[in-house]
Amino acid sequence: MGSTVPNTLVNVSSLTSLRLQACDLEGQFPIGIFHLPNLQVLDLSYNDNLNSYFPNDLNRSSPLKILNLQSTDFSGHLPASIGDLRALNLLNISSCHFYPHVPSSLSNHTQLDFLDLSSFYDYSYQPDLPTIHTFSGQVTDSWSWVGKMTNLYH
Repeated sequence: MGSTVPNTLVNVSSLTSLRLQACDLEGQFPIGIFHLPNLQVLDLSYNDNLNSYFPNDLNRSSPLKILNLQSTDFSGHLPASIGDLRALNLLNISSCHFYPHVPSSLSNHTQLDFLDLSSFYDYSYQPDLPTIHTFSGQVTDSWSWVGKMTNLYH
């Protein structure tokens, strides 16, 4: 049986890093943590039973640099305000349950070094991928913003 993330963390305004990867966390993650004014690192990866969603009003002045939600039970829409996280250089939301599409506001993140959207919940709304190795299809205009991310590597 896992633990929950205590709601009292939303009051720790001096918190700069919260790394709780693979801690067997479960239940509802307190979304107020996304609004902590000094938070630079939030890594909740590999907590399969930890659920929540992104708040619609992410703070443009947030110093958040690393956001790793890989293999959590976060779900819902990715808000356009995710593009307002100007300091972000790592975004990993792979194996989550977001839908229906990737917001175009991600094009604001030209400084991203790492972006992982694999296993996005509902690919029926995604444009075709480019021809790479065994993939086939065309890159549509809705994915043109990826070309602006000059720091990305593979």
